[in-house]
Amino acid sequence: MTTVIFIRHGQSDCNLTRHFAGQIDAKLTDLGRAQAQSAAKALQKFPITRIYASPLSRATNTAKPTAELLGLEITPEPGLCEIAAGAWEGLSYEEIAEKYPEEFDHLHGDVSLLQPPNGESMRHLFDRVTTCVARLAAENRGGCIALFSHAMPLRSMICLWNGIPFSEIGTVHGGPNASITVAEYDDDLNCHIVQMPDSSHLETVTALPMGL
Repeated sequence: MTTVIFIRHGQSDCNLTRHFAGQIDAKLTDLGRAQAQSAAKALQKFPITRIYASPLSRATNTAKPTAELLGLEITPEPGLCEIAAGAWEGLSYEEIAEKYPEEFDHLHGDVSLLQPPNGESMRHLFDRVTTCVARLAAENRGGCIALFSHAMPLRSMICLWNGIPFSEIGTVHGGPNASITVAEYDDDLNCHIVQMPDSSHLETVTALPMGL
């Protein structure tokens, strides 16, 4: 059995200001860095053998405290990147709703149809991320790997791990910043979820004022 631990990055400046980051390199806030430290402490109980992270700095910097604590290197993995959001990247949610109302409706409705203008479709993202994670699980059979990624990839993996059809991904809720989700893959790469997104380790840091 192979254990896959999926960690969403800590709070970024775009999360704080409610802007859609996509693949722009949004930075962690002070709170996001504190969340990364708390996640590292929570991850100590797992026998992690490899760490992979989206090359975007908010994911890589969330992974760093875990890597330092466990004495492991971080392997960049582009397949774990957030959705490429095209014209939406860097805009506030209010600006997106005003400029692109039809596409924006899919974000809160039928997410399976989502495709930001000049961006990546949700279908493409789902296929990219689920294929990437299956490959990493196959390359680390019998191990325990930690994957640091983003909101839409996490939503995709929860959809797959719970056996929910992609067409119903709009019913799937992701996890909060720095949440930890756990799944297992057998030798035939059949997978199932073991732990839904958990953020109990963040109770002390999320009680701090936003941005601190």
